[in-house]
Amino acid sequence: MEPQKFNKYYDALRKEWEKRKHMTFDPLSEEPVFKQHADLLIGSGNVLLANENKTFVVDEYNRKLLRFLLLYFNGQEEAENIYPGKGYKLHKSLIICGGVGVGKTLTMQAFSEYLKMTGNPNAFHNVSVTQMINYYKQHEHLDLYTYNEGGRKGYDGCQPENLCLNDVGVQTSLHFGQDTKQLVMDFFHARTEAYNQYRVKTHVTTNMSPSEIKDYFSNDEYGRLVDRLKFYNIIHMNGESRRK
Repeated sequence: MEPQKFNKYYDALRKEWEKRKHMTFDPLSEEPVFKQHADLLIGSGNVLLANENKTFVVDEYNRKLLRFLLLYFNGQEEAENIYPGKGYKLHKSLIICGGVGVGKTLTMQAFSEYLKMTGNPNAFHNVSVTQMINYYKQHEHLDLYTYNEGGRKGYDGCQPENLCLNDVGVQTSLHFGQDTKQLVMDFFHARTEAYNQYRVKTHVTTNMSPSEIKDYFSNDEYGRLVDRLKFYNIIHMNGESRRK
């Protein structure tokens, strides 16, 4: 769809969803309703890719995952049956893993826009590890990305929100003079506390495999993070790189 035509379509949908923000979740088990949401998600992806003159592709590599995520973020119990035997649950956060360029970050960016547009309480903000490190270099704390406190330090009065930390990788060396892995560990410890008190979720995208994820989190200073992986739906995204 051409950007000009899509913008008109996008604005019309946004106005319609504004009227429905405070309603309960739509029944996505009904295929026409599911298609309406899927079209809106794909449209959000197309907007993100417009500057690259690309479109959001749904194919055999991501179709099942996208269906799961649409049901998951809209609170549909049917989501728990999309991957039989995996034990995925609605109350768990997400770790989307897969090879470089398969579309993990783009998928979560598209869902972020779609969820915000629909007024979904499961909406989340995206932040990359690089952004987090750059913020830490300037402020010497991670409050913005843990408790959403802006420039304030401390815990009182914070209003944490759902987040997705993108590009968590196997790189553990210094990055811009900072220990990347230690900052990621600090981030997850803080977000675990935020979840315990406020029930806000922390999603992740990573190039690591499920086994590498467990190894990565098994060496934290307190030895607790690997145990908390049980609170995540760890989903592998298949396919080849789409960066062509």
